[in-house]
Amino acid sequence: MSLPAVCPMRRRILNGVRTRAIPPLQRQSANVIQRLGSRNRVPIPGALYTTSRNGSDFEKEYHIDLEGLPGDVQSPEFEPVYKHISRLLNDKKITWTVTGDDLLNYYGAPKLVTGLEVCVAAVDLDRAKSVFTEASKWCMPFRPAVSLSHKIFEKYPRFKLHGVNLFITVVPDTFYGLDPLTAEKFIPARHGDSRPILYLKYHVAGIAERYTNKDQNHTTWWGMMLEFLIDGMDIDHDWCQRHLDDGAGKDSVMKKSTTAAKINRIGKLKFYEGIVTCYVDDEIRGMVLNTLGRD
Repeated sequence: MSLPAVCPMRRRILNGVRTRAIPPLQRQSANVIQRLGSRNRVPIPGALYTTSRNGSDFEKEYHIDLEGLPGDVQSPEFEPVYKHISRLLNDKKITWTVTGDDLLNYYGAPKLVTGLEVCVAAVDLDRAKSVFTEASKWCMPFRPAVSLSHKIFEKYPRFKLHGVNLFITVVPDTFYGLDPLTAEKFIPARHGDSRPILYLKYHVAGIAERYTNKDQNHTTWWGMMLEFLIDGMDIDHDWCQRHLDDGAGKDSVMKKSTTAAKINRIGKLKFYEGIVTCYVDDEIRGMVLNTLGRD
């Protein structure tokens, strides 16, 4: 029996922003990325968002968020960083998982990695903040990111590695609807990967819950996260029936997973045996469907 594959993406540097290589079909279908970018769904380098800051101050701070401080080196590989995070948090017995751009990339989204996210139980948020603060030789507390696309994170701790253009934001499990955060929600550990990675179903269910929550003010942002995962992992009606509990969250995912909804997002030409999909290459689509954690 062959082992489940990992979605075929590799990290690289794009204009100073770390990302994983875009899957072959998405490289061929540049219009998909252009469509997403034109709708502000992919934060592209140089895309400055309107803020209340003075224009010159904003550009300076945005440049730091993008390029780091003077003298910073780029960090093309995240594994050494995750390994250090694991040591820091495991020593304090704090359960954590990776969320944000890097997890979206793992699950097939063509998302630029603008920083790393560490998710911990809400009751451990202050302890996790202290752990990073005390690791003062490795990182330092830093202001929130300035772009509007990151405004949703402004109240959570953010840190910057010394001498490296890399930021880490710490969020509570309640932010992603993952409470309680337990190790049972993580895929089996993989050799050479220190990231605890969520099963797709938990991430989708949590985001869908937040998306349908009428008490939050970021419906568009949460909807965007859902669409990234739906299109990146070819989520469809059958997947929803197998993995999601009945309710408003499941209904929202199924609605965004219909043929009509996918055509609206990724175009009318992306068909594979009658299915609307981002992946029309047999080998690539097979690897996507067998991504560890998808099922």
